[in-house]
Amino acid sequence: MLVPLDESGAIGAPAPCVRCGYDLRGLTPQHQCPECGAEVLQSLSGDMLRFADRGWLSGFSAGLKWLIVGDALNFAACWLILFGLLTTGASFLMTCVVIALTIVGTIGVLKATAPELGTRPEADSRARRIARACAAPYCLLALFRQLFRWAPGFDLPIAATEPGLGLLLSVLATVLTVAFLLYLAGILGRTRHAKVRFLAWIVAGGLVLEGLYACGARFAPRAYSTQWYRSTNLWHDLFAIVYFAGWWVTFLSAGLLLLFVILARRAVRAEQRIAAAWRPSAEEPPRAQPHEGV
Repeated sequence: MLVPLDESGAIGAPAPCVRCGYDLRGLTPQHQCPECGAEVLQSLSGDMLRFADRGWLSGFSAGLKWLIVGDALNFAACWLILFGLLTTGASFLMTCVVIALTIVGTIGVLKATAPELGTRPEADSRARRIARACAAPYCLLALFRQLFRWAPGFDLPIAATEPGLGLLLSVLATVLTVAFLLYLAGILGRTRHAKVRFLAWIVAGGLVLEGLYACGARFAPRAYSTQWYRSTNLWHDLFAIVYFAGWWVTFLSAGLLLLFVILARRAVRAEQRIAAAWRPSAEEPPRAQPHEGV
C-alpha cells in the first residue's frame, strides 16, 4: 500500500489496519495500531510474506517441517513397497508406518493451516479452511481403521465396513492434500519464489488421479468375481494396465509432493531471514495512542 507521509513522517491519508481496519492516519510506520497492536509497517508494506506476523510465520514454517518428515517417510515407504521390503496388507509394520504418517502429517497440516494473524475473514483462503477441516476427521478415521484391525477380542464387523471406510479415507486424503497444495501455492505467491507454484498444479493433478485410482481399487475385488471379467482376457489386461499406471502415478506424486514442500519451506525460510534482517526481535516499536475523529 502506497500512502503519502507528511513532513513529520506520519501517515497523511486514510490507511486501514490490515488486522482490524482501524484508520492509521497520523501514525508513523514505526508505531503499532492502537486498537489491535499490529505493526503499522505491516499495513503499509503490501502482502509479501516477510511482512506477515512473525509468530504465525514461524508456526507455518514449523508445519512445513513436519510435512517434510511425513512426506519423506511416505516416499521411503513407496520405495520399500516397490522392492517388496514392505507389504501393503494388514501387517504390524505397515500399520505402524501408516499411524506414524497419519500423526505426523496431521500435525504438519494443522500447524501450517493456522489462521494468519491480520487477515480479514473475507480475505481468508477457502483452500486453507477446507484442508484444516479435513485434517482431524481424516486422522481419526485413519487411526480407527488401523488400530481396530489389531484390537484383540473387539467384536466389530470391520471387514464389512472396510470398503466404505477405505473409500471415504481416499476421498478425504485427496481433498485435504489438493486443498493444502492450492493454499501453499497462494502462500508462495507472496515470496520471491512464486514461480515454484506451477509444481503445485502438477502434484495436485497427480493426486487427483491417485485418488481416482484408490477409489476404483476399492471395488476391484467385486469386479474380479463377476462373470464378464472372467470371460475375456481384455479385462485382465485392462486391469493390469490401470494397476501398473496407478501405482506409478502414486509413486511419482509422492516424490513430487516431497520436492514441492521442501522448495516451499526454503522460500518461507528465505522470507524469514529477510524479515529478521531489517526487523530485529529486540526492537519494540512504540505504541501510539488512539487519535480522535476516527
